[in-house]
Amino acid sequence: YSVIRISIMCLHLGVDPPEAPSRKDAPARLLSWVDPYKCGAHKAAIEVGLSTQRAYEKWQPKSKTRYKICTDPPIDDVRKIATNLRRISRNDRVLFHYNGHGVPKPTDNGEIWVFNKSFTQYIPLSIFDLQGWLDYPTIYIWETHSAEMILHNYRRLEKIRKCCSWQSRFDRWQEEQRNLPPISSKMTDADQAEALGFPEKYPRYNDCIHLAACSAGQWLPMSNPHLPADLFTSCLTTPIRTSLAFHLSHSEHRDEYPENILNMIPGNLAERRTVLGELNWIFTAITDTIAFTSIDRDSFQKLFRQDLLLATLFRSFLLAQRVMSKFDVLPVSQPALKDTSRHDSWRCWDQTMDMVLDYCRELMYVKESERALFCGRDVINRSGVFPFLVLIDFEHVLTFNETHQYNTFFTEQLQAFELWLDYGVDEGTPPLQLPMVLQVLLSQAHRVRALRLLARFLDFGRWAIGYSFAVGIFPYVLKLLQSNISDLKISLAFIWAKILAVDPSCQMELFNECFDESASTTASPAQPGQQQQPQAPPQPSVALKPSAMFANHPPPPQLTMDKRALTIGQQTGGRFQNNQNQALDMQLQYAQQHAHQRHMDPAGQHSPTQQSKLQHQPAPQQQQPPPAQQPPQQQQQQQQPQQQQQQQGQQGQQGQQQQQQQQQSQQQQNQPGGIMKPATQTQEKKTMLRFQYFLQLLGDPDIKPKQKTVAAFVLAQLTSNNFRLAQKELTNKGYMGICTELMVDDTARSVKLLKLWILIGLGRLWSDYDQARWQVMIRQKYVQPPYSLSEVCFETHLDRTNTHQQ
Repeated sequence: YSVIRISIMCLHLGVDPPEAPSRKDAPARLLSWVDPYKCGAHKAAIEVGLSTQRAYEKWQPKSKTRYKICTDPPIDDVRKIATNLRRISRNDRVLFHYNGHGVPKPTDNGEIWVFNKSFTQYIPLSIFDLQGWLDYPTIYIWETHSAEMILHNYRRLEKIRKCCSWQSRFDRWQEEQRNLPPISSKMTDADQAEALGFPEKYPRYNDCIHLAACSAGQWLPMSNPHLPADLFTSCLTTPIRTSLAFHLSHSEHRDEYPENILNMIPGNLAERRTVLGELNWIFTAITDTIAFTSIDRDSFQKLFRQDLLLATLFRSFLLAQRVMSKFDVLPVSQPALKDTSRHDSWRCWDQTMDMVLDYCRELMYVKESERALFCGRDVINRSGVFPFLVLIDFEHVLTFNETHQYNTFFTEQLQAFELWLDYGVDEGTPPLQLPMVLQVLLSQAHRVRALRLLARFLDFGRWAIGYSFAVGIFPYVLKLLQSNISDLKISLAFIWAKILAVDPSCQMELFNECFDESASTTASPAQPGQQQQPQAPPQPSVALKPSAMFANHPPPPQLTMDKRALTIGQQTGGRFQNNQNQALDMQLQYAQQHAHQRHMDPAGQHSPTQQSKLQHQPAPQQQQPPPAQQPPQQQQQQQQPQQQQQQQGQQGQQGQQQQQQQQQSQQQQNQPGGIMKPATQTQEKKTMLRFQYFLQLLGDPDIKPKQKTVAAFVLAQLTSNNFRLAQKELTNKGYMGICTELMVDDTARSVKLLKLWILIGLGRLWSDYDQARWQVMIRQKYVQPPYSLSEVCFETHLDRTNTHQQ
């Protein structure tokens, strides 16, 4: 994992390096989306470095990654930073980002450029020295002219270091040692050093990752004024913004969009239910599809599934290939990836960006219409009728639907995958939509359908399961075992049955702990055949909600609070905040008056209907304020029962209980109707083993016996080869009791395949395990395996002897 990131910014703003295109005359001026020419050179360089750091932080906001930004550093500072951070990171991966816009291009001898301490000369920094300081594993990002030259020299110097440095020390060490263990000539140098106990680790510089902005002899593109000058860095750090800007700059309809539309896209990259989050989600699905269909399986697993930072970088690198190819510049990498700039999936990405931009333009026009609707607010604000105008329902005027589904990307991909399953099955190549279906599993709205289609795909055989494992299905289906949605159980059990049939070693994962989400307070699952609508982006909330104030009775028509009318006041800088508070106070007063008038008779007691409700509903528990802050009336009400207790003196326990009940009823009467909040009880998540998911499915009375066959097969596979852990856990978790109940059920007994796998599972459970055998002795009158087997085998019993007929 990558825990340390170093950014070396050799910008030297205001001065063009020798033998490089002039930056002053270049149309592209931005660096990391910061204009460096609006302030001084030193301050601008710091702002560019901080902008790059913030872009990296958005990838892993909760990680403990260390960042070090160096702007125009001397060579001694680079050496100190590199050696210290490598010592701190130990064997973890370090990211080294080099921006050389302000220095000459790399030399043919394997040198890059930094500065001297007085910032008056360019000082060469050898790649050989940098290689030793950063060691391995390391990710290198090279944003400089002719960046591929660094990769060529790095590989050349790597061989020199390996042959001349490590190999010579290893040979000398073998000559000095005695009684070394025997080694094989087929072993590699690294295996020989490990077998002999050589203290120095084998140099694995070929495991380092390199991402270079351009090929050897190419210049960085800086001809588009709508894109930043460090285009390669922007593609890697801010792929969504860079992709949208690139798409707009090459669009024929650019003039139809506002200039600041990139800043008006709502949402957050980490929230998939927002516009920006869903766009990032779709980008991940498309780039994974491009990578899965373009590179070999081993490289895909290494680059896109092992490290989160590495996967994010290479997804963005695919975008950099596409963007920079328009300027006849080809980024390169190590390990090398073929050019994917003309992949068919990029057309889906273009269509998605068009839909997002149209949606954001519509959203901006709706906001402008809202401002026009409430024009003249300063004049109305000074009038006395404004609190009543805020309470008017403008929903029929503002018809924009915030939950409008502007993007149907995943729905269309599921439909295409279903068509492939029906008509286009080809064992030689996987379906194009397979990585996208994997991303759809993260969505609750489409998860049921995606899981069913995935189960159909796995049913094609071993080759389909191999492709699913290669794309990374296993962590997803393992996580779904925590779900309590009934619509997922059958498909998920079938998928696991296919996995265990091909790779029985996966059964070890089913004996690890997971959390039972059925005990947590989550939203109710969607009904069969009904999809859950994605939640709208979060809106500003007010202090009290009208639904909480009018919980027991609806408000009158003239006091209908419009949610949009309240949020507009907050969006305009809080000018309507005082009027919102007045409106809320009016609603609160009305609720209190209406509650006393409606639910209390003239004598001050509850009506019969209200008394019946209180008898059937438990009284909510509310915290009492401190005595010094209680109102005088409430203090008197609390003091009256205490005085009565002192006057009664020695009264029995029954009398005290009656007084407590009277005191509780008085407190309920004093509370305004609809203001009381029910007492919330925190429920802790229960831990369970993953295989219990199938045990619950097998014992679920709402599931048909025929559908339980898959769960019985999975549980029977767990006890194969006399797996002792499975025998112990299944015996302790009641597996035998569930099986015996199914065996005496006539409906379950009619499903012969279910009965067969139950008996196979019981036979494996009893094999060489005495504790399970003792339990079967107790249930002997319910379970009779020999006679049950006769109904599912080709053999039939003639009697209770060993005589059979075929």
